[in-house]
Amino acid sequence: MIDPTAALDFATKHHVVAQRILRDCDDADLSQLAFDLLNLYAVVAKRLHSEIGWVTIVSALHDVREYANDPNDRHAGALILAHSMAADARGVDADLREIGMEELAKRFTVINATDRTLATITAIPIVWQRLLPVLTTPAGIDLLERFSIELQRDES
Repeated sequence: MIDPTAALDFATKHHVVAQRILRDCDDADLSQLAFDLLNLYAVVAKRLHSEIGWVTIVSALHDVREYANDPNDRHAGALILAHSMAADARGVDADLREIGMEELAKRFTVINATDRTLATITAIPIVWQRLLPVLTTPAGIDLLERFSIELQRDES
């Protein structure tokens, strides 16, 4: 079994291989991957920014959801926003989390029905990398790997 960090590193450098791997995943695996990506990037973005910085990121995500030229980016933006409402975070009450989970489920239904699951999941890191270009640097990739390992450890 390949180490998840090595797999992430390889996939980010070799997109053709990443696409091939993703095509072999079933719907449950793809949904889990999407949720893992949403969690990972949300944790990293919140750790990198103050509360006011997070507000500007959310504002930019609304712009992506509404105005991005690529429909996959729009779907990814919508998933990221729904996830941010569903996340168990300071300042997010139970009602907002419930609305966020409903919105997240609705968005997954839409992308599955329009056969955009794979393309939308692939767009999640792309949207985040456009909003936070620092994540494309070697230090940013190291940070993503570190948080990925921490999140895996927390789930165990």
